Amino acid sequence: MKKILLLILLLILCLVAAWGSYMLVINRIEQIVAREIGNARTELYQEKQKFKSLVGEIESYQALYQTAINDITAKVKLLDKVEIISQGMPLLMQVETGAESITKQQLPELAKPDGCSGKRGLNKQRIDFKTKFMEPPKVLSTISSVDFAKGVDHRINTKVTNVTKVGFSLDLITWCDTRISKVEASWIAVGY
Repeated sequence: MKKILLLILLLILCLVAAWGSYMLVINRIEQIVAREIGNARTELYQEKQKFKSLVGEIESYQALYQTAINDITAKVKLLDKVEIISQGMPLLMQVETGAESITKQQLPELAKPDGCSGKRGLNKQRIDFKTKFMEPPKVLSTISSVDFAKGVDHRINTKVTNVTKVGFSLDLITWCDTRISKVEASWIAVGY
């Protein structure tokens, strides 16, 4: 009977030792699993932060992309406007020149004035451009040649008026006792 009791006791001790070992192994496994879960959570948290950062960068790039799209769209619209405008306007400036003259043969009173009350000079001579301008150009006139009589005051004036896309008026005027055989005014028109 002692042997049986001893055997039972031994069996109980083996069972207790086995249970203790089992519990140690389970405890160790639980520690390993808990550590691995903790590591996995840390890695997942780090990956989540990376993804959040990437999402922020993507949103930033999307904003930059949208800004670039808006900028390009605005530039295309501007180019369209320039194209529409340029279709109606020559790309280069247009320049025309010419000269108008009056002589004593055309206006005998230039050589023989009758005081300050007579018709003197070329008034409102209409000049037509060879090519129509897109807008009224700037026109400049100047005296380019004069043949005066001696002994009297020399009075002459040139003036540009009524400038349009197709022409302008040129006034070439003398007055009082000015005696002229011939006078010429040159002009230049510059525009689009």
